[in-house]
Amino acid sequence: MPEAGNCPADWRAKKQGGCWAETSAFKDEGPVRAYVARRGWLIDPRCFRDSRFSAGQMLGALTEVSRKINPDVPLSRGGCLATYNPDWARKLTAQVWSRRVAVECPAWSASQTPCGEETVQSRAFPRETGGENGPDHLIVLENVSPCLKSRNLGLPAFLFHEFLHAAGADSVPLSQHDDPEVSQYAFARDRVYGTEFLCFLSKAKVNAVQCREAVSYETAHPRYDLCRKGFSTDFTSNPPAYFLEGPGASR
Repeated sequence: MPEAGNCPADWRAKKQGGCWAETSAFKDEGPVRAYVARRGWLIDPRCFRDSRFSAGQMLGALTEVSRKINPDVPLSRGGCLATYNPDWARKLTAQVWSRRVAVECPAWSASQTPCGEETVQSRAFPRETGGENGPDHLIVLENVSPCLKSRNLGLPAFLFHEFLHAAGADSVPLSQHDDPEVSQYAFARDRVYGTEFLCFLSKAKVNAVQCREAVSYETAHPRYDLCRKGFSTDFTSNPPAYFLEGPGASR
C-alpha cells in the first residue's frame, strides 16, 4: 500500500491527494482508511490487495487516466484531450473532485458476468451515500479480468472508459452501448467508446466520426480539423469488437 499520511479534513475543498482519508463509502465495509490519489481518485483499500493487479499498477493506471484528461499535457507527452478538446479536459479534471469519483474492489467471482455484456458487473454508477465523505460515483471492479487483457487495452483504458460514464459523457442509450450487434456506423457515434479509442489507440484504428464526437463535446470551439488526417473513414458491418479483437473493453 502507498506510504502516506492522513488527509486534512478539508482535502476535497483543497483538492489535496496523496494521503489517506476515512470513509464508509464502500460496499460490505464499515469505516476504512481509503487512499486519495494525487489527482483526486478515492481508492478502496481492497484494491491494493487485489490479485489481478498490483498497487503500483492501480496507481499507475489512474495516473495515466489523469494524464489523458489533463488540460496541460499535450498528445506529444502522453496526454490526449488537452490536444483534442481542452475545454472538456478542464471539466473532466475538475469532475474527479466535484463528482467525488471512487474506485471500489469488492469480493468477486469468475462466474459473474464478464465485461462487455449488458449485465456487466464492472461499471460506473451514481450512489447516494448521505454522507459528506462518500463518493457520488463508484467505478466497481468485480469480474473485470476480461477487460484487463492486452487485447482490450488494459486497466488504464478500462478506468478511463468507466470514468467517462461517471462524468455523464454518454451519447447513446446504455442498451445500445452494450449491444455487440450494433452497426459499426451507430457504434462510431458512441462518445464513450470513441473517446477511449481516440486516447488509447493509433489513429488508423479510430474512425473519424469517433474523433469528431470527442472533439465537439462540451466546447464551443470544436477542432474538427484534428480529425481529418490519419483517421479511418471506413464503415463495415462488423460489430464493435472489430476494434478490440474480442469483447468490448468495458461496460
